[in-house]
Amino acid sequence: MTPSLLILDNAPPGTQTSEELVIENSASRFTIALSRDAWPDTGEEVVRAGLEISYDDGGNWQYLAAFGAMGGDTGSPESTFSSELPDSPPPPLSPEHDPPPPPEPPLRRIRATVRNFVTLSTTVTFGLE
Repeated sequence: MTPSLLILDNAPPGTQTSEELVIENSASRFTIALSRDAWPDTGEEVVRAGLEISYDDGGNWQYLAAFGAMGGDTGSPESTFSSELPDSPPPPLSPEHDPPPPPEPPLRRIRATVRNFVTLSTTVTFGLE
C-alpha cells in the first residue's frame, strides 16, 4: 500500500483535505482509516472521512467513498473502509454535452477529506494496493 497521512491534533470543527496521490495503473483497491483518539461521545456522528478521485490529473474531483463515525469508546482503535478502485469514471449523464475523450489517458489522482463536527484528534491514513 502507498500510504498518505492527514493528522488532526485537537482540531476544531471543520474540513481538511490531504495531499493528492497519483493512482498507479497497478492499483486495484483503496483503504481509508481513522485512528480513534478519545473522540467525545455526543450520541451523534463526530467525524466523516471520504476519498475523492480525479480522472483528469486533478482538474475535476468526485466522491469515491465516504463514511462517518460516532464518538465514545468502541473498543476498536481504528475505523476503516476499503473497496475496489474503479478503472474509469462513471458513464456520462448526457453524452451530447461531454467533451471528446483525451488522446491519452490522463493521470488518475486520489485525496482524502475529513470533516470533524467536534474538536478531536485523529490520524487519517489512506492508500492504494
